[in-house]
Amino acid sequence: MYKVDLERLFAHALLADHIDFASILDQILTSRACKTSIKAGDALSLFQMVELIKEGLDMIENMFTAQAGRPFFVKSDKKELDKFFER
Repeated sequence: MYKVDLERLFAHALLADHIDFASILDQILTSRACKTSIKAGDALSLFQMVELIKEGLDMIENMFTAQAGRPFFVKSDKKELDKFFER
């Protein structure tokens, strides 16, 4: 069960030009995500680090290509690199 800061929620609602259930839910989920996220300096086990990387790779579609479809990475061998640098 998640705890909600009702005072903060009502203060936000009073200041908002438009309020609806979706915006309230968005504020609650945004706050919850921030509070539960891993912060700089947090100690992680090796297992936690590996799981984070796996989750990231699974969740990010086309993470190795730009929006236009160009790759961020290309595979080449030393001979190809030498030719590129005219060696």
